[in-house]
Amino acid sequence: MSFLDSDPTKPVEELLINVRNAGTQHRIPGLLGLPIATLLVRLTSDVTKTVEELRSLMSELDARNERLQKALLWLTVATVVSSVVQICIAVYSIPNTSSATQSAPLAPPPQASSAR
Repeated sequence: MSFLDSDPTKPVEELLINVRNAGTQHRIPGLLGLPIATLLVRLTSDVTKTVEELRSLMSELDARNERLQKALLWLTVATVVSSVVQICIAVYSIPNTSSATQSAPLAPPPQASSAR
């Protein structure tokens, strides 16, 4: 009766086979308890390991996310500074046409000569 083996380090598939074999034995009451308990111990152990791995991965992901956010912030600041510099260059490179027309004296309009 291999299904009475209560080794939780066995593969899950083998533990499930043990549960099924114990379920087919109708002559012994309560026989299903041991294989199910063994399977639950194994699954609980697997879940604990998985949760630990997930916590480790989440902390690593959090650190990467923080670095990416900082890099994105600095890229945004650099883009804004570059845009401000380009706007200043564009504004100061346009000749000031209003001051040029005010400083030049106004010439009288040419008079039409009448030839009769």
